[in-house]
Amino acid sequence: MAKDIYGLSLRDIVPSSIADDPQVRAIIDALDPELKSVSFDTREALIYSRIDELPESAIDLLAWQFHVDFYEPGYTSLDVKRGLVKTSILVHKRKGTQWAVQELCDIVFGDTRVSPWFEYGGEPYHFNISIDATLPTREAWEKFFLALEVTKSVRDWLDAVEIRREATAELFYGLGSHTSGTVVMGLGHPEDSFLPLFAGIGVVITGTIDIFK
Repeated sequence: MAKDIYGLSLRDIVPSSIADDPQVRAIIDALDPELKSVSFDTREALIYSRIDELPESAIDLLAWQFHVDFYEPGYTSLDVKRGLVKTSILVHKRKGTQWAVQELCDIVFGDTRVSPWFEYGGEPYHFNISIDATLPTREAWEKFFLALEVTKSVRDWLDAVEIRREATAELFYGLGSHTSGTVVMGLGHPEDSFLPLFAGIGVVITGTIDIFK
């Protein structure tokens, strides 16, 4: 059965003619732990393929190396930092496009919609950003706008950042009912009676109101 480098032992490759020698077995027992330790340490040389495993200090250095535009140790979470580092090369290659703006906003805010001017009737080369989340401080917003400025096309202008907020309210509608009529009674056989009836129905309507600020 084939083994990888992390599970391989000298005992697996030593010639059978000396495998049972006590001194050879002692040497193998002494060397195996050291060789396996070196094998595991080779993973430390893998950087870009292990971004999701690297400590925050290493991510900070990678962000500096890749010139990540929106990056501030005190204002962004580790997940956001990793996302910015992963996409930094593509964002730099595609700066000036809606894709780059969308990618930046998705990493920073999550679910984001970047709408060009012709989708909402704005002026040519303007755009809107609609987000569900927000940033914690004014300094973080300033960093974001600086990053947006160098990511978007020079000719494009941001009209607004819409922060979506969802509010749920129950709406109740009631209808009253009323019954009335006239019955005429006489001597002998009673005449036909006329009794109009009116029925009422109660309705309850619930729904969700989206409030945009």
